[in-house]
Amino acid sequence: MIGCLTVISVIGVLSAFFAFLMPKTKNNKIIYLVLCAVTIILQMGLRDGTIQLSDVYDVVIYYTQCKNAMDYSFVEYLATIEKDYGYYILNWMIAHIFREPQVILFVVPTIICFFSFRFIYKHSDDIYLSVILFFTLGFYGFALTAFRQSIAMSICLWAYDYVKKKKIVPFVLITLLAASIHQTAIIFLPVYFIGRIKLTEKNVIIYTALLAVAFVFGNIFVDFFNKVFNMNYGKEEVESLTGRIKDFTIFFIVFGLLYLSLKEKNPEERLLLKYKTESLTFIFMTGVMFYALQFKVLITGRIAKYFVDAINYVLIANVTESFKDKTMSKVFKACFIIFSVLLFFISISRNNLYEYVYII
Repeated sequence: MIGCLTVISVIGVLSAFFAFLMPKTKNNKIIYLVLCAVTIILQMGLRDGTIQLSDVYDVVIYYTQCKNAMDYSFVEYLATIEKDYGYYILNWMIAHIFREPQVILFVVPTIICFFSFRFIYKHSDDIYLSVILFFTLGFYGFALTAFRQSIAMSICLWAYDYVKKKKIVPFVLITLLAASIHQTAIIFLPVYFIGRIKLTEKNVIIYTALLAVAFVFGNIFVDFFNKVFNMNYGKEEVESLTGRIKDFTIFFIVFGLLYLSLKEKNPEERLLLKYKTESLTFIFMTGVMFYALQFKVLITGRIAKYFVDAINYVLIANVTESFKDKTMSKVFKACFIIFSVLLFFISISRNNLYEYVYII
């Protein structure tokens, strides 16, 4: 817990310093993102992979897998892999290049931070708010132990660039690369079409109706998904309401703020705001549906992360920054920061997920 508290303190100080005391130049923004990334990478990388304190033991597993990979030739190692070939090939390469399993704990957060912070730099109107929300709203906490899916989610953010550019071939290839790291990333393929829906009242109503139909037939989708990929993420389990209330609350607040911001804009300003938010809005709506479906089938919570946790920190920043009244904008941002930080502290106080021993 101390390591995570140190990280949020450092990121808070860096955010305040660069947001209020430094010119908002491209170079300063890059320096800020690099410093925040290095802070996260050091905290995640310096965890001792031989000691298990939390109930979630993934870090020990990843460390041990990298250590065991040293004993295999490449051909022998391939024969042991059943799925997620991309990750395990990366694991084998790290094991044989560095001959030190601790390195995997540095490489993974480096990949995650590179693609996630690149996404923030390219698409966020307030990178400082986005970094804080990246850390507090779930992506960071998930990445602490869910290495493979977190890498896949971050690579999908790279694929998102080609939704905006309307280039389907690189989008598909990058998404398939992400799926080689974690099979669930294949669910990101429809984003190429979802992300091109125009933000109009008619389209919102139609898409909401489609999501409602998808929710009703969600079990059929999950059965198909599990059958195709030979997976079974606790199909009979369900999630408690409190576990997802955060995401539903954020969705309705963001959607309401976006509506208010669009109403105050002239036609030209409205087009610009729609360009910055419409793709992420419909992606977010899809994720909320998957989170709702989680009450019926637990696997959909994993799927929803590609549509919510991976992008919410940029959508929120763009919506709150869009108001003409900058005092109102600052109030909304402050509310989101307070809300997300409180959720983060509640999370770390209720479980021992954040408990680690460090090598220094």
